[in-house]
Amino acid sequence: MDLLHLPFILKDTPLFNKAVIIPINFVALALVISVVNHRKESNSKPKIFILMTFIMLLWVDFAYLARVFGLYPDIAEIFLRIVWFVIPLSFYLIYLVSVHLTEQERKFKSLSYVLFVLSVALGLIAGIVNPQGEQLIPFLVGVLVLVAFTFYCVLKPKVSQPIAVFLFGVVTFFTANIIFNFIFPIFLQFSEGYYLGDYSTIFLLGFTAYAMLKLEAFDFRTFTAEIFTIIILSIQFTKLFFNNSPAETAIDLGVFISMVVFGVLLIRSVNKEVQERLKTQFLAGQLRELDARKDEFLSIATHELRAPMTAIKGYLSMLLDGDAGQLSPDAITFIKVMESSTDRLIRLVNNMLNIARIEQGRQVYQMGLVNLAAVVKSAFEEFQLDAKKKNLSYTLELQPDLDDRIYADLDRIHEVVGNLMSNGLKYTDQGSVAVRLFQPNKGIVRFEVTDSGMGIAPIDQTKIFQKYFRVEERMERKTGTGLGLYISKVLIEKFSGKIGFNSQIGKGSTFWFELPVAEKIENKPKVLV
Repeated sequence: MDLLHLPFILKDTPLFNKAVIIPINFVALALVISVVNHRKESNSKPKIFILMTFIMLLWVDFAYLARVFGLYPDIAEIFLRIVWFVIPLSFYLIYLVSVHLTEQERKFKSLSYVLFVLSVALGLIAGIVNPQGEQLIPFLVGVLVLVAFTFYCVLKPKVSQPIAVFLFGVVTFFTANIIFNFIFPIFLQFSEGYYLGDYSTIFLLGFTAYAMLKLEAFDFRTFTAEIFTIIILSIQFTKLFFNNSPAETAIDLGVFISMVVFGVLLIRSVNKEVQERLKTQFLAGQLRELDARKDEFLSIATHELRAPMTAIKGYLSMLLDGDAGQLSPDAITFIKVMESSTDRLIRLVNNMLNIARIEQGRQVYQMGLVNLAAVVKSAFEEFQLDAKKKNLSYTLELQPDLDDRIYADLDRIHEVVGNLMSNGLKYTDQGSVAVRLFQPNKGIVRFEVTDSGMGIAPIDQTKIFQKYFRVEERMERKTGTGLGLYISKVLIEKFSGKIGFNSQIGKGSTFWFELPVAEKIENKPKVLV
């Protein structure tokens, strides 16, 4: 049998139709696959888009087949009746997409049911009657009702850029179909341009998919890979119908199959990467939420602990002062241990509150001129007893003629100086702790604490200023909260300075910070948040 002489072969169909109908189906398939791959479970937009694409392909393909089977009127009429049935459903689904893209499905729920009944009724009547000529006018009026409500739903809310793109596709599709499928055939008796109306479907589907992409119904990278791959495949597949020899067809078929394999592998690779990224983003969002809840809990808990801890410290001081009577030496020793532990708990509570205030943007800084040398001397005296208990060499060196005026919060800078001195003494069991304050250059004042302690391992040095990180975790010590250096870094940077350290295992560490020397402060704020 010679297939070239059968009436349904495309040889008598215009070349434009041959070249376009297959790519249209491939591109529509690409859009559907993209939506299927990226649809979100709670998102109804992709499902409606898939249904709209399917119905429109029935319209385009069966209209095409009706003309291909033109020599068989009975078969062609069946195809045309299918076309008449799906046309109103296509316009209804366009309306439904417009409702869901603008997030108005609940508002127009009742209207959607009414228009669904109208579209099904129109489709059934048209499919049975197969309207011709002036019989098309009532059918056209019903379709225009669906069109009018589509524009009403799109234009009623504020039109965003994605919705404007969708609207452009709708206008292009409606205009092409009204001109080439209704006005020309009815009033001008010209039906040769029908395919321009049918094939405008691709504009509607493409612009709708773009709008859904911008509204995050599916991922851009995978979408692009799939569309690109299937368009290339459609071009290669179309080429099979224009070969002049079986050898060329066989070669092109082999190329097409290879491209399908590689295209599938490419899409899977990109889709896997996208899914991993989305999973990572989801987990990161959960971690941020948990971190925020943790910070909120710590803020509330530490705030509630502060008042009773202060009361305990006050009563312990009263006991040591003899307000409750003479105490035995053992009792005094016990109470001093309790007082020391209470001081440590208060520092912990204060650190927690500081962290909460800083990270929530509620920390208030009382800014002003601060004599840094006076702060250093005061803090140095506070730790004299600690150094004496460990029999350490504890020295303070101040540069003569030092210009130590800085612009900062007095209490907060005292806290930073105390943190660095405390760490130096804590991690030094023998040897020395040397404190220095000097100017490396005219506009900068530098504070240093150098100890002969254990030093910091390279693996820990990148984490030393992180919140809750403690070097002693590696050394089986359980003192400290891991907040002191983190708070110190935040505060120094708040005061326009920088902080750092140098350390070697077994040779000790030097922690330092630098702050700019204050000049005139008339125009500087007295309070910072």
